[in-house]
Amino acid sequence: MLLSLVRQAVIIKTNMPLSKLLGNYEYMYSIGLLSKLSNISIEPDINENMAKKAFEVAENFKPSNDNEEKLRSLILEYEITDKRDKDMETLFEMGKNEENPWKV
Repeated sequence: MLLSLVRQAVIIKTNMPLSKLLGNYEYMYSIGLLSKLSNISIEPDINENMAKKAFEVAENFKPSNDNEEKLRSLILEYEITDKRDKDMETLFEMGKNEENPWKV
């Protein structure tokens, strides 16, 4: 899988008013990025506790620009599934360590 394409999809979606996350891959990158932007740790385990923590962080997150606001809404609207693989953990770490958010 080309993980950079998932990253690009999320970044593009933060610039589109009617977009949604399409799977756990995009979701994991998004919550990794949210973890970085909010300075709040979220553990990258695909389970109900992680989803609750990510929702709580997103709900209380104070965006500083339109991209962050859209990222927040994408996370709040997504319903996680229990599907998981190693690439999802990698995507979470990519988001968490993102140096240039909002640049494709």
